[in-house]
Amino acid sequence: LSVCEHEFSVNASGATANGLDLLTLLPQIAALRQEVDFLLLLFHGGKEYRMLPSPRQQQLCRFLIDQGVDMIVCQHSHTVGAVERHGRGVIFYGQGNFLFAMENALSQDGFLLKIRVGGYRDYDYERIAFVQEPPGVRPLSGVARVQWDDAQAQLAERLAVPGEVERDWQAFCRHEAALYWSLLHGSGRIRRRLERWLGIPYSREAQIILKN
Repeated sequence: LSVCEHEFSVNASGATANGLDLLTLLPQIAALRQEVDFLLLLFHGGKEYRMLPSPRQQQLCRFLIDQGVDMIVCQHSHTVGAVERHGRGVIFYGQGNFLFAMENALSQDGFLLKIRVGGYRDYDYERIAFVQEPPGVRPLSGVARVQWDDAQAQLAERLAVPGEVERDWQAFCRHEAALYWSLLHGSGRIRRRLERWLGIPYSREAQIILKN
């Protein structure tokens, strides 16, 4: 299965992105669970360059695992995110980039998934890590791979700390408050920079819109 959130390409007809709609998705999960040994959900969602999920994203992914999904791979962040085991499933909160020219330092690596299915809900996986080297990619090995694995282990430990997801999300919201306030009010780039510098506050209504 594959779904996305907050996409302008979602519409009622023609070639389109498959928007996240729980009223449609949950029956699909229930039906497929009776037919397949392994159920994978590709989720184009989350915030760009965030290695930890938002509280809502984590809650949603955990809920979908509880409904019968075996593995969820989130792919919108353009950076490698934390990995979480929940119930009988596993959640990847960011797969990174494969071939995508972005200047952000967090967007230069990624991983492929090799999944082995042994039977009903019996599976294991391997992450094949790589780094972009235009015009291609190079698999990580040796010391570079060890360092990559260590960084991922530390990120998983951070995710497991009680309250860390909420703290990280609140810090992100505070940092981006002026930018999002300006975007909601239609400000141009120069005005957005001025409003960020001035620290102009934004309303409770705007906060609710941004957080969701």
